[in-house]
Amino acid sequence: MICKDTVVKKGLLKLLFTYKKFLEVNDLTEDEMINKLHQAWRHPVTGEIHYESILELYNAALERTLQAMNDVNQYLYGSKNIQDLLTVFLIFLMKLE
Repeated sequence: MICKDTVVKKGLLKLLFTYKKFLEVNDLTEDEMINKLHQAWRHPVTGEIHYESILELYNAALERTLQAMNDVNQYLYGSKNIQDLLTVFLIFLMKLE
């Protein structure tokens, strides 16, 4: 990555150093950090046990967001009414829990 902005370079280096330090302090490999092997982990709020990797969680979030955007576009440019849009947001929020 070529970057002429020294502020960006310093920020990126600081972020990478912080990440590396976090892995070292917590005795983690990158595979463990992203849960590549699908080990059990607990949701920090609900305590529910999960096995997804970070990439799986990220992809699921992208899919939910894309669906919500498509539904909103149907309201804005299609034939759906305001109640349909409210339903979309309620369903989206419930899936976040």
